[in-house]
Amino acid sequence: MDTIRPYNFEPLRGTGEVSESESSASEDGDRSLPVPDTERLENTDWCTCGSCVVMPSVAECICCKEVDALSWRLHGVRCATAHDSFQVVCLHYEVLRTAVGAMDVSPGSITEPLTARLLRLTAYRQFTHWTHESLGSGVRVVIPSCVVSAVRNAFPEESGHYVGFRDV
Repeated sequence: MDTIRPYNFEPLRGTGEVSESESSASEDGDRSLPVPDTERLENTDWCTCGSCVVMPSVAECICCKEVDALSWRLHGVRCATAHDSFQVVCLHYEVLRTAVGAMDVSPGSITEPLTARLLRLTAYRQFTHWTHESLGSGVRVVIPSCVVSAVRNAFPEESGHYVGFRDV
């Protein structure tokens, strides 16, 4: 078991942008997640919430209903993205702006409007914290396909090019 390393996902002082990764990272406590196989590629037959989309890698082909840490939140809700708290915590502009401000230790370094990329990265971070609370340094979780899709739809990249999960 990895040791807990606080402040792992905090950006460096004055950077204003977060790392290249578009997804949050792998959790130590969700060992019960099924190991997806190549049969999950190019389809969403594995999705049980009805909101997942086709993802480019096997690792990203995961449904919110497969994440044990979400099971108590999703009682009676068809998908994490349909949960009232998800809409507020992960997609509401002012909440994300406040979260960016809380991450940035240099007053006045946040420029308006926030970029779609920074909003996506912050939304992924918010989702990870909402789901798993604190993970620690180097602990990464794959964000469910339905959540990635909802965040990308809310804050689309003009080029349409996204960086998926990278297990670094």
